[in-house]
Amino acid sequence: MAKILLGVAAVVVLGVGVWAFTQTGNNDGGDTSSRAETSQSSDQTNGDRQAQNNEQPSEHAVAFTNEGFSPETITIEQGETVTWTNKSQEKMWVASSVHPTHNQLPGFDQREGVDEGASYSYQFQKKGEWSYHNHLRPSDKGTVIVE
Repeated sequence: MAKILLGVAAVVVLGVGVWAFTQTGNNDGGDTSSRAETSQSSDQTNGDRQAQNNEQPSEHAVAFTNEGFSPETITIEQGETVTWTNKSQEKMWVASSVHPTHNQLPGFDQREGVDEGASYSYQFQKKGEWSYHNHLRPSDKGTVIVE
């Protein structure tokens, strides 16, 4: 008799486990669509806010050519990103001044020379006027002004 009760209890526990597992699977599906809608709504709100404020893009481009950096000076907002693209036949290594230590803005250092077509991006978190240079050709200089 005890074996029968033990068997029935095992079947009931197994049945409850299967039911709970299938219910959890259904909830995940619902949560996913809810999260997707929230994300889409949030993105749309951010887009609307940018359109209303006529904000500048959060990414800015600087080209490294055979003549140097262009533009040589760029003004951005705090938190925005600058991307340098090598459009020259020489290697480019963007680094914070002062050459050769690059310690004016620690972390702002590409740390390697890259060939034509490659790029380097840096997000500026500190306000200030940050000079930089091509470590491989230090006479090529530029400035990022972060407001």
